[in-house]
Amino acid sequence: MSKFKKISIVLYFVFVIFFYFFVKDALKDGNIDVSDVAVPEKVEEIKPAVVYLTVDDGMSRKEYRARMKNIDSYVDLLDEMRQNQDFLFEIVDYSYGPKIELVYNIETPQGYEWHAYYEDENITTNIGTTNLTDEGNYSLKLEKI
Repeated sequence: MSKFKKISIVLYFVFVIFFYFFVKDALKDGNIDVSDVAVPEKVEEIKPAVVYLTVDDGMSRKEYRARMKNIDSYVDLLDEMRQNQDFLFEIVDYSYGPKIELVYNIETPQGYEWHAYYEDENITTNIGTTNLTDEGNYSLKLEKI
């Protein structure tokens, strides 16, 4: 047997012994306690909400009233108007947010946009996630950009 082979075998056994004691030492450090932490769920109470929608296209103003739930969104309100009160609209979802393209079956004029409001706050980019509030005044306005 060559000298290199003898040294390799000895180094191999030294490595195996070292590895054995290393693993044994790592395992004796103790158990790691793993426990599940209960995450409290946010439960929103579902309540009826009477909401008002005003549609203002600059030339005329039309008002609607609907019975919804406080977990419904602005888009749900518009859908309710479409189903029960002959209100026509079209929303296109872009990567930067939704855009209301069509109201009353009339295309939006160039240089104008429809904006959704709750009270006086513009919520156009959040119409799918904004929940309705009881006795809330919502509006849809055609505005020059």
